[in-house]
Amino acid sequence: MLNNDTDVDAGDTKTVTAVGVGAESSNPRLDPLTGTSTVTTNYGTLTLNANGTYQFVVNSSDPDIIALGPLGFVIQHFTYQVTDAGGLSDTATLFVLIRGENQPPVAGPDQGLAIEAGGLGNNIPGSNPSGNVMDNDSDPDSINILVPETLEVLAFWSGDGPLPTSPTLTGQTLRGQYGDLTLNADGTWSYTLDNSLEAVQALRVSGQTLTDNFTYLLTDLWGATANGLLTITIDGRNDFPVANDDTASAVEAGGVNNGTAGVDPRGNVLDNDTDVDGTQYGETKTVVQYTGENGQTASAGQILQGLYGTLLINADGSYQYVVDNSNPTVQAMRTAGEALREVFTYRMRDTAGVTADARLTVTIQGANDNPVARDDSNTASDQVQAPQTTGNVLPNDSDIDAGDSLTVTGIRAGQEGGTGTAGVIGQPIAGRYGTLVLNADGSYTYTIDLTNPEVLAAAGLGQVLQDYFTYTISDLAGATDQAQLTITLDISSPYIPPGPYLDRDSRGVLGLPDVSPAIYVAPVVERADQALTLSAWDADGSNVQLFATPEIESGSVGAGLGQVHGQYVAQAVASSRQASAEDKNWVDGRQGVTSLTADGLLPDPSLWAPLPRDMVPAEKNEQPAKGFRAQLRDAAQRRGSNAP
Repeated sequence: MLNNDTDVDAGDTKTVTAVGVGAESSNPRLDPLTGTSTVTTNYGTLTLNANGTYQFVVNSSDPDIIALGPLGFVIQHFTYQVTDAGGLSDTATLFVLIRGENQPPVAGPDQGLAIEAGGLGNNIPGSNPSGNVMDNDSDPDSINILVPETLEVLAFWSGDGPLPTSPTLTGQTLRGQYGDLTLNADGTWSYTLDNSLEAVQALRVSGQTLTDNFTYLLTDLWGATANGLLTITIDGRNDFPVANDDTASAVEAGGVNNGTAGVDPRGNVLDNDTDVDGTQYGETKTVVQYTGENGQTASAGQILQGLYGTLLINADGSYQYVVDNSNPTVQAMRTAGEALREVFTYRMRDTAGVTADARLTVTIQGANDNPVARDDSNTASDQVQAPQTTGNVLPNDSDIDAGDSLTVTGIRAGQEGGTGTAGVIGQPIAGRYGTLVLNADGSYTYTIDLTNPEVLAAAGLGQVLQDYFTYTISDLAGATDQAQLTITLDISSPYIPPGPYLDRDSRGVLGLPDVSPAIYVAPVVERADQALTLSAWDADGSNVQLFATPEIESGSVGAGLGQVHGQYVAQAVASSRQASAEDKNWVDGRQGVTSLTADGLLPDPSLWAPLPRDMVPAEKNEQPAKGFRAQLRDAAQRRGSNAP
């Protein structure tokens, strides 16, 4: 500062010896300066040396300095004293002109609160915030009354990062993370929350929040800039659950007595139900109760009786429907094209206790049930003209399916548990004792084989013979079942008309093989032989002269010849009624009255059996009479009969 100070004395020196704050005219207080002195004011600090050199450092933090602005200035005055070598001194003023410079604006943090829409389908509205980001922004230069400062928003972008290459200019709308922000140059803004976003919807209650940040660029009149942050806080609200209808498919059990398993469906009614509130925020879905079409209601975890089955739904939504295959309506379904439907209404609830209802519709698909064939029986009597019996095997057979019909599709001889020869429906099939004709409609006829030896042997024994047949029925779907038809034969004892009979071959010249059992002669043969006669003449009372050789019929004939009760064994048996009486007279005449009857064989044929010729005692040269079996054979030979 001594450069412009002078002293007229040649060779004199100048030294700064004191300094003070203020202009010389204000006569400030001067402080001595020895070497170097430092003076501090509001505007800055002056460091002054004795040789006149100095440095002034501006106090940039001083509000007055800050407020100067590019066109503003202030003057800081200092008064200093200069002394020469002779001790003379003078004072002068140091004017420090402090010119202002532009200070960048200060953008304060801004906040906005958006409230999520809630309810069912966001039908309970939320709220969208708005405001002005410059309400809390400032510029230190703005206090300069000479040049009032103005602030302006130039651009903005999503997030809190640095200025991007292409920010959004003010006056436009910017898509943020959870909504849209419109920011104007004057700082006014509005935010629209996108309530359709999953992340927004996931918020369940107030206090669960999301944030959407935006950064804006603030500038002052001189182009200085600052970044400001606008933070939108999104506060959650409960969204109502949405229960959607469910379907399930069941299949009726079929086959024989429901032996073919059906389908009892399982699933989860909550799988397609929704609640946009997130599980990460504690949201849950729970089934609380369900109701059937019959009006009955069950709580979760209880079994509910429906119309056609039972339903169990657990709190977690898992369920099982069990078809009641014993239900007549279910059983009546015959094909997969027939179906029953049952509807249940269930109620689900979210964590906040809001409920929603939906329906579970169970479709029960029909299945064919096998027909049930039941055993049949009938009696055939030889006293009835052929066919000896008729009937129908289907009336006691059944098929539980509605609208089904049964048809006989198979027949074979023999019992159901055995084997036998198969026949043709509508055609005769030979059984053991007769012939059966079984038609598709179940009607049948049975004709006894009266030539069958076993049938003939059963004459007079009652219902001792049974003929078995196994038949197969089919329903419309082709399912089958078998049952047994049992025909019980009732063969009556034959009627043997009274004599007289005459053996025309008394000498037994006709040959006949010795067969066992005996030979059977049908009634038609017997009737043809009735023309034969048996003649007898009166005797003197001690001996009966017979010109025929009668044979004896008795119960033991059957025992001896294989249970041939009441049948003809040659002509001798056929004429036994008369011969028995004559034999009894002869015996009584020789032996006196005895209890012997013609119903038993005598063990001694030489004594009791008649001789081949007239009944007189045998001469010594004659052989004993033949045995009874031989005589039966002789009688058959004389008739010229053969076994049929």
